[in-house]
Amino acid sequence: MKYIIVVTEQIKSINFNDSNINIVRKSFDESKTILSWTGEEIPVIIQNINSAYKTGPYSQEELSTAILNSEWYPSYNFASNYNS
Repeated sequence: MKYIIVVTEQIKSINFNDSNINIVRKSFDESKTILSWTGEEIPVIIQNINSAYKTGPYSQEELSTAILNSEWYPSYNFASNYNS
């Protein structure tokens, strides 16, 4: 499975019923959305989103690192996690 982070406004035109793209989750303020799909090739619908509005693609491990911040986990104390 592959993942991409997209500015939420950019997914309005995606027909999720006619694609193998899924919404995984939204950022805390809902300004960004993580999308997933199966296969190595990026779906054309995602390719057509301007690169200024997306980051990725990511593997699951890369995505876990990319979202380890307060934008996705606002109440988590990252500093104390690294000081242990």
